[in-house]
Amino acid sequence: MLIAHIADLHIGAIQYGLLEREQDFYDAWEEVISKILEEHAKLVIISGDTVDKPRLGGRPLRALYRGFKKLKDHNVEIIAILGEHDFKRVRGEEPILYLFADQGLLKIIGVGDRLILKRNINGLNILIAGLSKHRKSETKQLLHSLRRLEILTNQEDSNRKILMLHQGLKELNPHAGEITLDQLPRNFNYYAFGHYHTANSDLRINGAPVTYPGSLEVVRIDELNTVTFIAGFKCLTAEKGFYIVDFTTKEPLLHRIKIDIRPQLRIELPLITLKLRTMLVNIAKELRKLGSRKKPILHITFKDSKSSIKDLDTLLSMMIGPHVLTYRWSIEEETSREIEPHIKEEVFSLEDELLNLARAELKSDELAKLVLEILEITKSNIVEHAKIERLIKLINTKLLGEVE
Repeated sequence: MLIAHIADLHIGAIQYGLLEREQDFYDAWEEVISKILEEHAKLVIISGDTVDKPRLGGRPLRALYRGFKKLKDHNVEIIAILGEHDFKRVRGEEPILYLFADQGLLKIIGVGDRLILKRNINGLNILIAGLSKHRKSETKQLLHSLRRLEILTNQEDSNRKILMLHQGLKELNPHAGEITLDQLPRNFNYYAFGHYHTANSDLRINGAPVTYPGSLEVVRIDELNTVTFIAGFKCLTAEKGFYIVDFTTKEPLLHRIKIDIRPQLRIELPLITLKLRTMLVNIAKELRKLGSRKKPILHITFKDSKSSIKDLDTLLSMMIGPHVLTYRWSIEEETSREIEPHIKEEVFSLEDELLNLARAELKSDELAKLVLEILEITKSNIVEHAKIERLIKLINTKLLGEVE
């Protein structure tokens, strides 16, 4: 008997304010639905943070509805608990997931007195218990509820028992965690966690897996923690997916299902002026390969070597920009630097580099110079209407031949 364990969907998230990133979360959700059906799972458990905000617009609501309805149409049941993103702690405010529960598309546990559900699937008596998200300030209440759950579930005669929680374990993150493994009940066969966005299935309680499937898409940059290489440089990326849990045996077997998300890369580069163009050219070639389906997102941290480079963003926009959905960069100053005697300072002209780059692309000195003049105007700090006037005057003079 197979169960799909997912968490942290964050449907409705719009990373960096880009509509493409909003769509990426919907695409990930659709792929998860398809893979769940391919695996013939009979039950889906969602361990919190189904939505990114407690109030949603039409697009995320429709995306959720279509996914839930497709699973229901294939006789796959959904059981969910609430994470901190699923509800607003305002008196009288109800979580949006209640709407889908009222339509019979899913069941919600972990709220009020509804802490346990029992199901018979393929002849196995399955007990699913859960608690919705508790803040750190509510840890005492959480521990009390866990003890209560342990007593209640000990009285139940079930072949398999699952505990769903949306909490952080201190064993994985001492600073963000609220509880430890020792504080969890000991009478479950599977511990289905949510909240941490990086997948983890290393922990055990008496042989029972304690798992985080991770988020379905990249929500924060600290989720980029899988090592890869691009153009010879070490960088970090992320792998996303969920777990198929096989309950045929008493000790569940885990199968990790990966999904195909938009690539995100975090890379550190030395800010060496004479090598900068070559590095960016090689990286751009690799980015073109990665973007066959969806253009990647690139995060660059330059290690400052005290080189002086003006208009670095202009160079990046011309060399990296066409091959990515977006790029984000910063300069991290080195705390110490050994000064080597008798070495001449590197001579580098970004203006010359940009001119050469534009000339190579446009095959014209005049057009290349015009492009740089346009860039200089658009990046200036003058008000927008003054920029437009300057651009019109420049185009009239250079392209139409009008005399001022």
